[in-house]
Amino acid sequence: MKLLIQDDIIQGMDVYVEYTIDTDTPYLMPERHQIVLLDYGLELDGETVVNGANGREVVEYRTHNSLRGYVNTKWMAEKLTDFIMAEECE
Repeated sequence: MKLLIQDDIIQGMDVYVEYTIDTDTPYLMPERHQIVLLDYGLELDGETVVNGANGREVVEYRTHNSLRGYVNTKWMAEKLTDFIMAEECE
């Protein structure tokens, strides 16, 4: 599954997470060790001005910057796991 989390993990930033739940009993609540984070990072929106064939144009873009595997992001993985646990409980 993929979630986009706004302001709950890092204030003022959109954080995305892709995860799966490794369990043989999908109807039961997962435990922390069963949540596998496949990827997580920041979703950034922006715009840039280009000189195109039709003159000056503003191009909007959205990028995903993965933070998985970076040093000192364990705290983020823990917060994401807590958030996913709360979401799965609802």
